[in-house]
Amino acid sequence: MLPRRRAAIRLVGPQRHGASPDDLRYERGVLHGRGRSMTFGRLLAVVDSPGITALAESPGDADPRYVHHSFGAHFCEVRVNRFTGETRVTRFTTVADVGRVINSRAARSQLVGGVIFGIGHALLEENPLELDTGRLASSTLADYLLPVNADVPDIDVHLLGRPDPVLTGPLGDGSEEVGTRSLGARGLGEIGTVGSAAAIGNAVYNATGIRVRDVPITLDKLIEHL
Repeated sequence: MLPRRRAAIRLVGPQRHGASPDDLRYERGVLHGRGRSMTFGRLLAVVDSPGITALAESPGDADPRYVHHSFGAHFCEVRVNRFTGETRVTRFTTVADVGRVINSRAARSQLVGGVIFGIGHALLEENPLELDTGRLASSTLADYLLPVNADVPDIDVHLLGRPDPVLTGPLGDGSEEVGTRSLGARGLGEIGTVGSAAAIGNAVYNATGIRVRDVPITLDKLIEHL
């Protein structure tokens, strides 16, 4: 049984007409039992609780034969001004395999944010050390260049949503409830950031024939070769 479901049932069971956990089930944010039901929010209000915390570990991680990494690929288009070297990212597509997607909106937002990190890494973000003073050149966020809306195109995100076959299977304890192992979900984490700056660097090379290996790819690194 999923930890949050177990926690919700244990929280309300002894306090609602003496109901036992076996009498209750929790599905899609609603607790059902003995012909009645209530939403998760109502449940917390009834038991006067601010929330429920539940933790779990994936059983598949303990199998030494497998690792459970997520995978992604980035594709982008850039436009480079032939006179000034100014570079703009005009299109970006990211495809990610993170197992089963539990919350598609949050997962997409995570990837979009990661790609924006990559745009900053590739084209803008730098904080060199002033050798004569030993201080960082950008001592405040007002001096540190970050991507803004004008620097970020529409980011097309595709999540494959295929459950991890190793993290999918029976719990092995005779339980008929859905467990963490059966979700087939993997971590999303930094997949949006890893490789996105490199994709921009490759696009700049394809557009100009100039291979820049030191990010950020600033105007001075391009204009001398254009």
